[in-house]
Amino acid sequence: MATKVEKKIRKLKKTKEYRVITFIIVLLLAAIGYFFYTDSIDNVTYSSSQNEDGYYYYVEETEMSNYYYSANDLIGVQLENKLSDIINSNFQAVSYNDARVYLIDADASLEDQNKIYNIYDSSLVDNVWDGGATWNREHVWPNSRLGTDRVSGSEKVKHLTYIT
Repeated sequence: MATKVEKKIRKLKKTKEYRVITFIIVLLLAAIGYFFYTDSIDNVTYSSSQNEDGYYYYVEETEMSNYYYSANDLIGVQLENKLSDIINSNFQAVSYNDARVYLIDADASLEDQNKIYNIYDSSLVDNVWDGGATWNREHVWPNSRLGTDRVSGSEKVKHLTYIT
C-alpha cells in the first residue's frame, strides 16, 4: 500500500513543471559530460604560421625541428635546390663494395643477429660476406629505369641498396 509521500511523488511526476525541470537537468548533465569528454581528447596542434601562398607550417618540438627551416617559403626550382643542398650537406658517400657492411646492420634479423633478410624471398641467410655466393646487393630502382645510361654516384647512396 502506497504511503502519502509516494502518492505525492507520483502526483508531482505527472506535472508539467516536473517534466521540464527533469529535462533541463538531463540536458545540463549531458552538456557537462560532453564538455569534459571533448576536453580530454588529445588534439594534434598545428602552427598558425602561414606563408603568403597559404601553406601552414607544422611545428615539432624536436632537436631536428630546424632541419628544413631554410626551405620554408620556397617553391619550385628554388625549393628543389634548397632541399638538395640540405640533404647533401654532411653526406658521407659509401662505396658499393662497402655498402654490404651497412646492409648487414640494416637488414639484420631481430631474432638472430647473425642472419640477414633477403629482400626477394624473405629468407634468412648468414650475414657473412662470401663474395656474393649466398647474398648480394642491388639497387631498389635500377639505373636502367631512370631514363639515363648511368646516374653518377647513385651506387654510393645507402638507402637505395638492399640485400638480394
